[in-house]
Amino acid sequence: MKQWQSKDFGEISGQKVTRYTLENDLGDQADFMEYGAALISLKMVGEDGNRKDIVLGYDSLDEYRNHSGNLGAVCGRYANRIRYGEYRLNDVFYRVPKNDGSHACHSGKEGFHTRVWQMEDIQNDSITFVYVAKDGETGFPGELTCKVTYTFDDDRALSLTYHAVSSKDTVINLTNHSYFNLAGEGDIRSLLVEVNASFFTPVDAELIPTGEILQVEGTDFDLRQAKKLATILDSSSEAISSVGGLDHNYIIDAEERGELRYAARLIDPESHMQLVCYTTEPGVQVYTANNLKDYPGSDGRTFGKHKGICFETQHFPDSPNVTYFPSPVLKAGEEFTSQTIYSYVPYADF
Repeated sequence: MKQWQSKDFGEISGQKVTRYTLENDLGDQADFMEYGAALISLKMVGEDGNRKDIVLGYDSLDEYRNHSGNLGAVCGRYANRIRYGEYRLNDVFYRVPKNDGSHACHSGKEGFHTRVWQMEDIQNDSITFVYVAKDGETGFPGELTCKVTYTFDDDRALSLTYHAVSSKDTVINLTNHSYFNLAGEGDIRSLLVEVNASFFTPVDAELIPTGEILQVEGTDFDLRQAKKLATILDSSSEAISSVGGLDHNYIIDAEERGELRYAARLIDPESHMQLVCYTTEPGVQVYTANNLKDYPGSDGRTFGKHKGICFETQHFPDSPNVTYFPSPVLKAGEEFTSQTIYSYVPYADF
C-alpha cells in the first residue's frame, strides 16, 4: 500500500472536513471524508491502465450538503424507514422526525449522513471515523458511540466494519449508501445484478414493509440468477413499476445469522468485472436510484435516475415495529458489530 494522503475539503459550522485518499499497489484509489463518514470516490484501474470511478460522488462539500441522495454516506442511527416515525422500546414510545411523507427515513434530515464525524485513525490501508450521538438525538435513547472502519487492500476489496455502544437500550441500523456503476457513468440498464435471497419483504405504496415475508420464486424479484437490470427496470410487475425500479429489502440466504456471507453482485459484461458484496447483516436493500435527481457529478459525470445501484446491507426496514423481524435492539453496554465487503474482481463467464 502507498502512503495515505489528505487535503482540505471545506468546513461546516466551524468543523473542518478533510478528504483522505488510500491507494493500493495496483493504483486503485479510495477517497473518504468526515461529513457522513462518506466514501466519495472509488477509482479502479482498468485493463487500459486508466482509473474509473465506480461510485457516484461530487467534487465539492457544498454539493454533498445541497443535493439529495446521501451519496456514499453512513446512514443511522436507524437506516431505512420507520413507519410514521414512531416505535416502542421497553414500553416507552419514541418519535423520529418525519422526512419521507408520513414516515422517517435514515433517521430524518439530521441523521448520521448529515453529521461531521471525527477521523480517529488512519493507516495506509484503513481509516476509522467516530461519531457520538447524544441521548435523545433524532428520537433515539442512549448516548451512542459509533465507529466505522474502511479497509482498502491489494485484493481490490473495500471492507466496512461497524462498532457501536450505547449508554441505554436503543435500536440501531447502520448502512453505507454508495451508488455503484461499474461503467463509471451513464445508466445501469446494461449491467447485471444477482442477489442471494430466496425471500424478500414486500412494501406498500409508501415503501413501508407490509410485514409479509414472501418467496421471490415465480416473481420479478427473483434475482438468484444474474439478470440484466433493463429487464428489471422495464418490469410490468406493479410492485416494481409503481416504485420505478427496485427499492426493496432482500433477506439474505444463510444457515446462521451473523456470519459473513455472499449477499449480491453487480456485473459489467463490457469490462468483464464484477462487484461482489458480502455481509454479516440479515438483509440488503437493493435500490436502483429511482428518485435520484439530475445533478452534475464528479469528474464531469451527470447523475440521476437509474445512474447507480445501492446494496445497503442492514436490518430490515421498520424492524422496531415488526417483532418477528431480526431484532435491531442494542442493549446498554453491549457492542454492536457488523461487517460488509465490496470486492472488485473479474467475471470470466462471458
